[in-house]
Amino acid sequence: MAGAFTITLLSLAGIPVTAGFIGKFFLIRAGAGEARWALVVTLALASAVGLFYYLRVIVTMYGTVFPRTSVTAHSPVGPHPLSLPTQADVWQPPY
Repeated sequence: MAGAFTITLLSLAGIPVTAGFIGKFFLIRAGAGEARWALVVTLALASAVGLFYYLRVIVTMYGTVFPRTSVTAHSPVGPHPLSLPTQADVWQPPY
C-alpha cells in the first residue's frame, strides 16, 4: 500500500517515468512554444513546492514506527456510539 501511494505522490510531483511527468512535460513544452514563461515558471515552482510536501509525507510514511500497545479504551456511551445514529440515518425515509 505504501509503495503504490509513493508512486502516486511521485507522479503528482512530476518525476520522470510517471504519468504526471508526461502531463507536465507537455504543458511546459506548450508554454515554452507560445512564450508563456510565467506559466512555465509557475508550474516549475509549484512542482518544487509539491515535491517538498510529497517527500515529507513519504519520509513520514516509511520512517515512523508506531509501538504496539494493548490499551483498551472504554466508552461511557457503549461499544459503538455511532451505530444507532448511523442506522437511523440510513433507514430514515427521504423527505
